[in-house]
Amino acid sequence: MFGRRHAKITVRDFRQHFAENMKFVSRDGERLVLTKSGEERAAFVPLRDLKVLDLLDQMGLDQHLPAKFEADHLAKLLIHLCHTFI
Repeated sequence: MFGRRHAKITVRDFRQHFAENMKFVSRDGERLVLTKSGEERAAFVPLRDLKVLDLLDQMGLDQHLPAKFEADHLAKLLIHLCHTFI
């Protein structure tokens, strides 16, 4: 689940193909990164991923992260947590 690549899509394309993108994310479990003017602006993720993020937030994980924390480091930390608790 973690460490998987994600697809990038412009906000305009995302809007134009919302139904297809919804299926891509909800059915296939894929993640989309929305870009605008070439910059990453937001992510569209499966509900299970959001629940994991909510759980980490409830655990107060964000309080222990440096101000600038790279996404790869977070992915590695999440993998470690999953192996620890599963």
